[in-house]
Amino acid sequence: MRKRRRQKAQAIKPTTTIRPFTLPPSPFNLISPSQVEQIHNASLKILAKTGVLFKEDTAVSLFKKAGAKTTGQKVFLEWELIEHCLRLAPAQYTLRARNPLNDVTIGGGSCAVMPGGGPPFVRGLDGVRRPGTLLDVQNIAKLSQLSPDVQVMARKAVEAQDVPVALRHLESWRAILTLTDKPGQSGFVNGRSEAEDVLQLLAVVFGGEAAIDGTPVAHCSINVNSPLLYDTAMLEGLLAFARYGQPILITPFVMAGVTGPTTLAGTLAQHNAEVLAGLCLVQLLRPGTPVLYGTATSNVDLRNGNPAIGSPESAQSIAICAQLARHYNLPCRGGGSLTDSPIVDAQSNYERMFTLLTSVLSGVHFLMHGLGILESYLTLSYAQFVLDLDLLGMVRQLVRPFPINEDTLALETIDAIGPGGHFLAAPHTMQHFREAHFFPQVGLRLPVEQWEANGSQDATQRATERCRELLASYEQPEMETAVADALENFIEDRRRKLP
Repeated sequence: MRKRRRQKAQAIKPTTTIRPFTLPPSPFNLISPSQVEQIHNASLKILAKTGVLFKEDTAVSLFKKAGAKTTGQKVFLEWELIEHCLRLAPAQYTLRARNPLNDVTIGGGSCAVMPGGGPPFVRGLDGVRRPGTLLDVQNIAKLSQLSPDVQVMARKAVEAQDVPVALRHLESWRAILTLTDKPGQSGFVNGRSEAEDVLQLLAVVFGGEAAIDGTPVAHCSINVNSPLLYDTAMLEGLLAFARYGQPILITPFVMAGVTGPTTLAGTLAQHNAEVLAGLCLVQLLRPGTPVLYGTATSNVDLRNGNPAIGSPESAQSIAICAQLARHYNLPCRGGGSLTDSPIVDAQSNYERMFTLLTSVLSGVHFLMHGLGILESYLTLSYAQFVLDLDLLGMVRQLVRPFPINEDTLALETIDAIGPGGHFLAAPHTMQHFREAHFFPQVGLRLPVEQWEANGSQDATQRATERCRELLASYEQPEMETAVADALENFIEDRRRKLP
């Protein structure tokens, strides 16, 4: 059976290339340069006076060796060391894919997109909320592979709750590495063992440990346990990946009023301090390792204690963190298509377009949770994933470079048509309309009579139907037989050894 599956995969055509966003040449700045300096200076005071707790002795030893003051596992940092480490971190880098056509630049003038990652629940094609499964991980991988608007894969688009926790990372990465040929991202809640397994899987696919040593092939996502604490599991993942020079995405999730001050200024000062502390650790371990300035910071609705990731404050945090990243000349991760709505409805779409548009206009280089997220990161929806492809397409059209030249000004065509004419059959129209206009895949532009004749489906129903069509059209990308065998052997060996 395994041999037949490989032969089928090898008969399939190469996949399409990716389409990262082109960012606006002048990103949106929500606060003034002097206000950026105020937040920066407040962060330095936090790092020098309050300190950051690192629950891993290797990390503390690296800070001690660099001359930082420590008390137990608490580290205090001065500007001189922070400034030195900032100079070492690159402003952009290329994330390699096993299909070179899908290599993606992180930083500079482009923005890459990743689908939702990590929710425990799914709203499937029937719209019912249920625990995530391995089949859902595989399906979201297939949908992501099919879409040029997705450039980076989530290791676990959802939690595969039908797979034992100890084996979940192996099965999820098997799906990402075999069903797609785009680069991926992981977080390591189970620490060193899980991170080292993934590094070995990547080495198998890319040609050995030497091939991934210093060549970015996957992100390592690190969440700070705010306030001001890096826990053991996250640090073990960070250290494992940073030793190989793999990009580290440092993302505090400060919830204003609960894990940070209720005021946005105080929350962002704390957030910034947490990012700078993690960046220093990465550079002390392996200078030059890429670090993304990440943000998932938002407020909590203090009427009920729930996170408010689709809030204006969430969008403000994204915009200001993008400014802080530019201040330090770092690539930035932020936002995505965020909402607190539990279902696909008006709220889910107006909130997500708000955070998505803010992220892109603010110059974010990497959008996490770009498709499918509902319910404050708790649920991923198939229908919303497809609707988000249209939202991404609209934003792409808004910010794409707008050519103004002799051809696009079309003066000869205007003169030839003249007053009272029409341009529908003009050669210029036929030549340009496909790239000049955005055409939604789910959104309708029909008379109501035709909509009724087609079954009067709402957007969620049409997105669900489109999702089924996409999954039916999926074709698996090629993988060399020797690599597929080595990958399978490694995973099966680890499955036997893990509890």
